[in-house]
Amino acid sequence: MYGIIIAEKLELEVGMMSRKLKINLILSTAAMLLPALAGLILWNRLPDSVPIHWNAFGEVDGYGSKLFIVAGLPALFLLFHIIVTLSLVIVSKKSEGSNNSGLAVTMWLMPIIVILTSAFVYCAGLNIPIDANLFFPVVVCLIFTISGFILLRYPNLKAINFPTKSISTRRFSGIVLMVCSIISAVLSFFKLYYIIIPIAFLCVVVPTIYHFTKGRYIG
Repeated sequence: MYGIIIAEKLELEVGMMSRKLKINLILSTAAMLLPALAGLILWNRLPDSVPIHWNAFGEVDGYGSKLFIVAGLPALFLLFHIIVTLSLVIVSKKSEGSNNSGLAVTMWLMPIIVILTSAFVYCAGLNIPIDANLFFPVVVCLIFTISGFILLRYPNLKAINFPTKSISTRRFSGIVLMVCSIISAVLSFFKLYYIIIPIAFLCVVVPTIYHFTKGRYIG
């Protein structure tokens, strides 16, 4: 009963979306299925147990079954993507200053991350050498860059409340994230991976200090 109600609600929300958002929702959802498709193609080459987790030293410390990697994880990520995306659309629609372009860009954040991480997992399963200590900082840089771009380019996007509704603080947060992305990339180049963690911490602390000292007074 509740499943039918939820399905009807989702169908209604999708029906009320703009054409641009519908296209991006369809394409980003299709992109989320690419890792599963790749897994089916590589099925006979993948081992029964595939590495899925690495410790701080880049060593494998967790494995998952081939079926879980190829079908289970993509299904979970796909469900999460659809729920989060539609939630963002609903929240933005109920608020002033909604921005279809900003929402469209936001829809692609998770697919990009999932495709990259799935590619890394498949490479590990196929014994294709990729340095985990280099790969994951690159993903962090990518997240910083995209998130910073969204906050800087679309500060009025009400679906994103990081770290506040203050427009000036959002723009400043975007700048901080972009700068941290550049710093993280440089640290990765010199293999100073452990310093990236404090950099990520600064992405929260610096905008928070700015907000309470200036941001909340200028909008």
